[in-house]
Amino acid sequence: MAHVLALTDGTASRDSLLDELSASDGLVLLGLNERLVLAEGDAVTAAALSGLPGLLGVTDEPPPLAPGDLEAMLNGDMAAGPTVASLFDVDAAALDEELIRDVLGWLVSVDQRFVADTDTAATSGEPWGPPAACLRDDSAPQPVPPDSPLRAPRFADDPVLEQCLAGTHRMLAPEEGRAVMKVQAALIDLGFPLPRFGADGRFGDETGQAVSAFKRGQGLAPDDPVVGTGTMAALDRVFAP
Repeated sequence: MAHVLALTDGTASRDSLLDELSASDGLVLLGLNERLVLAEGDAVTAAALSGLPGLLGVTDEPPPLAPGDLEAMLNGDMAAGPTVASLFDVDAAALDEELIRDVLGWLVSVDQRFVADTDTAATSGEPWGPPAACLRDDSAPQPVPPDSPLRAPRFADDPVLEQCLAGTHRMLAPEEGRAVMKVQAALIDLGFPLPRFGADGRFGDETGQAVSAFKRGQGLAPDDPVVGTGTMAALDRVFAP
């Protein structure tokens, strides 16, 4: 099973992307939005998807990241544009900040699995999960650090999220960072979509609305757009093994 990641300029509709994938023998389209698209299938290659409408770049190669690069880009210590442009073999000037953040959010969510999957065949549906769920974590369970108060592997050992659980930090707009991405990815996995911005690491109105919807579903009050003790505890409980 091959996996291909594509960037589009946002002009293509979901239907047109699906039509193009079908013509290229693509089996599944998974997306954070119409600008960052993951396709998989036995016959899917970067060359086969070169006809995607509005295509900016496409790759089936592992991201060219050295240890610590991703963290440095997320923290703003390293320019992300050239690295993302190199991954897709496009001009960095063609990538806006929103699209770069989408790619970084995707890399955070899948960690190193994209590298492994492009090097070895995967069985159908692994590890990406069902359509429209490319942020799901369906890989083998990871051990939880014993000293972390958070029991879900996707949250454990994150100092910001641990502070949210302890009540010493409240995550709300306009906070940015990797912890925000983790919360956004979790909300998307739970069926609270972020169709405009995806998991971009920026706590804006769209993320706030998803947080409030999650809190209402959990019976948490108030249902304000804030991740504090109750919200973090509920998210951790949902994803804990």
